Amino acid sequence: MPASDADGWLEVARLELNQQVGKPDPRSINFGEVLNHWLAYGKTKTGEEKDDSTKRTDERNARNYLSRWADRVAKDIEPLEYSSGSTNRPTAFAPSSEAG
Repeated sequence: MPASDADGWLEVARLELNQQVGKPDPRSINFGEVLNHWLAYGKTKTGEEKDDSTKRTDERNARNYLSRWADRVAKDIEPLEYSSGSTNRPTAFAPSSEAG
């Protein structure tokens, strides 16, 4: 146990706990949050900005096919569950813009 406040803050820095403040717990982040982050990023694998038509296609596909897992904890989705499409009714999904 730290002897003083200053020692306590040094321990916080050593454990890098200050870097976790305000960030979601990665063990409980849901798939919808991951998906929204990916859509908002809007870049290709090489880091180039995606074309508007590609962004609209990504959002449409996310809404039509991936939103069913939006409320599920991402790490708890099993690969076979995803590949078979077995799930309950799709949940609400809020893409960054309305795309058709």
